[in-house]
Amino acid sequence: MYILGYDKDIESSSEVLEAYERLISEDINVKLVESPQEFLKLFKDYISSNLCNGLGCDNENNAEIEVISGFVRGNLSSSKIMPEIKNLIKKTFDAKFYRASILKNPFLDKYFILAPVGIDEFSFEHKKRIDDKLEFMEYVINYLKKHNRTYSSNKNICDTKITIGLLSGGRLSDLGRDPFIDDTIYECKDIVNLFNEKKNLEKDLEENLKNVDVIHDGILIEEYLKKGFDVVIAPDGISGNLIFRSLALVCGLEGCGALLVSRQPINFIDTSRSGNYLRYYNAVKYLSNQK
Repeated sequence: MYILGYDKDIESSSEVLEAYERLISEDINVKLVESPQEFLKLFKDYISSNLCNGLGCDNENNAEIEVISGFVRGNLSSSKIMPEIKNLIKKTFDAKFYRASILKNPFLDKYFILAPVGIDEFSFEHKKRIDDKLEFMEYVINYLKKHNRTYSSNKNICDTKITIGLLSGGRLSDLGRDPFIDDTIYECKDIVNLFNEKKNLEKDLEENLKNVDVIHDGILIEEYLKKGFDVVIAPDGISGNLIFRSLALVCGLEGCGALLVSRQPINFIDTSRSGNYLRYYNAVKYLSNQK
């Protein structure tokens, strides 16, 4: 069962209802939750029960009971939901979360993940920003590996490789044009080197980074998308937010909202109160495909 937040008293309520009705017509089990307090209580129960999926057993009545498989904020107030979600994740996992926008690749029939999309989500201090990007990569790799990355609407496609593209401020041939651009290029090179060092160290210990490639090809976001990269990481939160706004809000690129990634994989998508029905619908569909 999937939980979809629903505030009936604001204009976008009709959009949430339309998404809900379409999902129900496709036999996807969705529950509308109108109260932020109930939404948060359900989420607390969800993350405190090891994020289990599927059906559980009601021992008292010896019957199967439904277990929540994911959450979509819907049109519930962000100020009432997200600070508490942040606190619950911090308390449960001793970790923060990163928001990553899920967008439809304009060249291919699949979604890709764009981060950061919060303007201050990655640090603006060089060393801390590198740490943030490496931590985000760890979290998103764990999520994608756990959920089998069912991005394409073509169910016959089975691609086990995860590809992450790092964006910098210019082409690789632009080194020397400006110190700021140089710094963004060197930063991405450092991240690739650090990731590959970790990958080599872990080669004989675990399989987590197997079939994961981290690539830096400068500012060429279009090449990452044409090649079907799974994740694109912007230089910082401001540029990531601008990319998101340009693609989603100006060009109308189809999307699902923002996935929350943390130390433990969490099926939670943050959506806007001003979204249309398709974003709410896509968000639940995305989570339902992550099996």
